Amino acid sequence: MRRAIIGALVAAAAAAPVHVRAANLEPATAGPRVITLVMQPSRLDSGAGYLLLPRAADLTDGDAAVLYNKATDALPDNLDDKEIVDWTKRPLHELPQDKVEAVLQQVRASLQLVSEAALCKNCVWPAFRPDATLPNLPRYRQLAFLISLKARLEIAQGKYDRAIETMRTGMAMAIHVGEARAVTEALVGIAVAGLVLRDVDQLTQAPGSPNLCAAIEALPRPFVDVEKSIALELKALDAEPRLLLGRGIIRKQMEDTYVRVRQLSQRSEALFAAHQCVQALRHYAATHDNRLPAEFGDITDVKLPNDPVSGRPFAYRLDGTKAILDVSAPQGAGPGDALRCEIEIAP
Repeated sequence: MRRAIIGALVAAAAAAPVHVRAANLEPATAGPRVITLVMQPSRLDSGAGYLLLPRAADLTDGDAAVLYNKATDALPDNLDDKEIVDWTKRPLHELPQDKVEAVLQQVRASLQLVSEAALCKNCVWPAFRPDATLPNLPRYRQLAFLISLKARLEIAQGKYDRAIETMRTGMAMAIHVGEARAVTEALVGIAVAGLVLRDVDQLTQAPGSPNLCAAIEALPRPFVDVEKSIALELKALDAEPRLLLGRGIIRKQMEDTYVRVRQLSQRSEALFAAHQCVQALRHYAATHDNRLPAEFGDITDVKLPNDPVSGRPFAYRLDGTKAILDVSAPQGAGPGDALRCEIEIAP
């Protein structure tokens, strides 16, 4: 019995950081993360009717979890993940469209299954087990980057409606995975949504693209509720008779990890709010001769969200022709969890 308890303690201590690593689709930075945008002015009404999650009327009665598992199983084993990730970071004019189309054709079956899954009302994952994550969880990372790559190609080709449909699929998958069972999956859902927001950045810089302010505002808040996952994990811990003697130590380790989990969640919520503000700036520019506001309060015909970290309006200033929008790092987090949006108007 003593050996079993010690083994469980060691396993729990080793597993705890995995919850945090699961969300790291991007490396940490030493200073604020910087998003540089050369945005296209666009009025709010240009985005009328667009959504970043499926409409309730479009949902089907299928089980999304079954389709996601089929999608991951159908992914080829010879994908060059490094190359795919690199393509999602390149400016659109540097995207090798012929190569990208060839890869997307190779994974067409998986992407079609994900599109069907995104339209399902239900997503029934296997029952929670403390020692297991979703089957093929690393392949959800592959799917996320492939969805992002598809959206970027569609934006580069000027197919904005199709790109938004692809982003809608990505957001739906993020919700489904984020609500799976536990903290690891919740953070993967948050990370997938972050990739979709990077595609929104690309759309924001595309000539003639619609304004997605209302579509972002309509997304649920919090987008992924990590508190539900945390409660599920702690409940499972309390119900595990084998950990009776070591439960207090493990719970302390888990709660220490949850501090970081909550920071990542709050950082994600701030990212959504910042993107909504960027869309509001697009509207202001479109209705004020392509000028940026001198102060954030000059935007009066759009409801602006506060910085969810500070609870106050976002820090905003003009630096010549560039607008700077600063997003606070969560309390106790490092400088890499802050965000700075540097925004200029496209010539």
